[in-house]
Amino acid sequence: MKETIYSIIQWHAETFPDATLEGQIEKYVEEQNEYIESDYKDIKELADMFIVACGVARFDMCEGLYYIADVFDWFNEDATISWDDLFKAVSEKMTVNRQRTWHKEEGLYKHDK
Repeated sequence: MKETIYSIIQWHAETFPDATLEGQIEKYVEEQNEYIESDYKDIKELADMFIVACGVARFDMCEGLYYIADVFDWFNEDATISWDDLFKAVSEKMTVNRQRTWHKEEGLYKHDK
C-alpha cells in the first residue's frame, strides 16, 4: 500500500481512538529525540516522525502540517537521504505498524515488542 497523509490519519483514528493532540506532540518529541540519538542516520526514525506528525494532523491539520514541515526540515539537513527513500521507509514502517498490537502505557500508546 502506498501511504499518504490521509491513509495514516485514518489508520491513526482507527487504531488510537482516544489519543489526544497533546499525546501526539509528546510522541513526536520522543521520536525526534530517537532520530537525534541515531546521529541523524536512521531513516526509520525519520519515518516515525512523519507518521506521528500525521497523527498530529488528525486533530489539527495546520498543526500537523507544521510538524510534517519539521520532518522535511530534518530531512533536508541530510543530503544522503532521498525523497524516495523517505517515503519508502514510511510505507515500510506503516506495514509494520498495521500488523502490531498496541496498548496504552502511561497515557501513550506503545506497541508490543
